Formats: sequence, structure tokens, C-alpha cells
Amino acid sequence: MADHPNVTLLRQGYEAFAKKDMPTLATLFSPDVVWHWTGKGPLAGLHRGRDAVFGSFGRMAQLFPAFRTHLLAIAATD
Repeated sequence: MADHPNVTLLRQGYEAFAKKDMPTLATLFSPDVVWHWTGKGPLAGLHRGRDAVFGSFGRMAQLFPAFRTHLLAIAATD
């Protein structure tokens, strides 16, 4: 059975993020994306727009250089 289209997009996004492939991520994120980091830390708050969100990703990499993602499962339905 083929993956749901949204599952395919998420897998592409996680793979691009792991490789720091910003051109691919840019094709997957809307220019007007809004990203919310929870908590009270240095990344916390709303980040509006692709540049701001990607900037927060860069800041995360600076703060947590050993950070890695490991995708366990994705579920999707129409």
C-alpha cells in the first residue's frame, strides 16, 4: 500500500531537516508558516514566516549541536 501524500511530505521534511537541506525544506514550508516553540527557553514563542522559522532552527542547532531527529511513525488519514 502506498503512503498517504501527507506522510510522504513529512518523511521528505524530516529527511531534509536531518541533512540541513534548507532548499528542500523551503519547498515544503509555506512562506507564511507560523511555528510555535513551547516553554520559556530561548526558542520559545511564535516565529512567523519561513525566514523566522528557519532562523529558529539555526538557533536550535547553535544551542543544541548534538540534537538529532529520529522519526518513529507517522499516521495519516483522509
